Amino acid sequence: MVFHLPAEERSIKNFNRQLGNTSEEQQKCNTIALATETTIELCEAKDHTLTILITGKRAKVEEARARIVRDLQTQASREIPIPKEHHRVLIGKEGSNLRQLEADTDCRIIVPGRDAPSDVIKVIGPREGIEKAVHQIELISHEQSKLAQEHLMIPRIFYPWIRGPFNETLDRLLAETGAKINIPPPSAKSEVIVVTGEKEGVYKAASVIRRIFEEQQALVKSVTCKVARAQHRYVIGPQRCNLSDVLKQTGVSVEVPSEEEDSDTITLRGDPAKLGDALSLVYAKASSVITAEINCPAWLHKFIIGPKGATLQQIVPNKNKVQVDFEDGGTIFLEGAPEEVKIAQEALNSAVNRLKTEMATETIKVHPSYHRHVIGKGGSLITKIKNETGVQITIPNESTNSDEIKVEGKKDGVTKAVADISELVKRMENEKSKDM
Repeated sequence: MVFHLPAEERSIKNFNRQLGNTSEEQQKCNTIALATETTIELCEAKDHTLTILITGKRAKVEEARARIVRDLQTQASREIPIPKEHHRVLIGKEGSNLRQLEADTDCRIIVPGRDAPSDVIKVIGPREGIEKAVHQIELISHEQSKLAQEHLMIPRIFYPWIRGPFNETLDRLLAETGAKINIPPPSAKSEVIVVTGEKEGVYKAASVIRRIFEEQQALVKSVTCKVARAQHRYVIGPQRCNLSDVLKQTGVSVEVPSEEEDSDTITLRGDPAKLGDALSLVYAKASSVITAEINCPAWLHKFIIGPKGATLQQIVPNKNKVQVDFEDGGTIFLEGAPEEVKIAQEALNSAVNRLKTEMATETIKVHPSYHRHVIGKGGSLITKIKNETGVQITIPNESTNSDEIKVEGKKDGVTKAVADISELVKRMENEKSKDM
């Protein structure tokens, strides 16, 4: 690396008319070169401009250059007032931003402590570096001056109206203001809504939120009702859609206790004139649930459910609205709104009847000593049979000492797989008899 130091910027003056004052500067450079594992050469021109050549590894060269600038170049200083609230961004996490800015500008930047009354930042270094550092500091401050943050202390019972039914109010507010609005989730203890972003959007969003809060605070009354805990999930609905529905129809919020509270008391809050309508909706949603049963062989359950529930989702497209449970004894239980249960029941009945016709299960008795031979090296034989027949084959664990191999799948595939396994076992038995 080569850089030049004009005479007027050299900190060591009193130039000798012929030789200048490189000896003292060379001594300083020798010390720096030793510390940074670099080679530093100086050359002085007639106008006393000092040319400096640094060689070595890139990172070490940069370190040496920075130290030379601090030791040999005239140092100046400049103070700039920057609002205290902008200092945090300038410094960065664990001082990372400030260190990078100092490295880029060869300056020392002194930021007053958090508790200090002053907001003045002092920059010390070469004039060119100071100009660069000040420009960057002012740019950061300018960007921060456009931003704002509001902390709104609002009790969580008013959050349903701030979010609106199906999050409509919050989504509209985000779109209109461009601000970020952080509303604490139900599990959080905090009751502080934080609004951040550009000033205009933040102030507008905060103003709307405060207005919603003040209007509801002046209007809202509450009433409680008892609903069996088993029915709470129907009051809530999938993804809390029933709560949003009540809020949309009546403007009343419905608070259902969490499972940890072990309570059957539901609280409704809103316009007193609308509480009766909301209460009727809550009872209707809680009572509009029926159950149904479908008889199905337990071994067919896996074919109805499919990988990760994908087959069940295809069979019952309204599964998100109906609770479907598979019992070990074979019965399938359905629970949900009458019309939704009816749709699911018809779809499942059709699937069960089809599978009963298409599928089969068969158990083969094979002595445990032959099981590993049926499996084959690395599972090669059993995998080949499965791939060729499309069936599921369950071989018992050695520790059970069971002789039952179960084959399940489409009838034709089961028949072929059973024949293949039987033939394989028969060959092994014949080979064993010859050896005896």
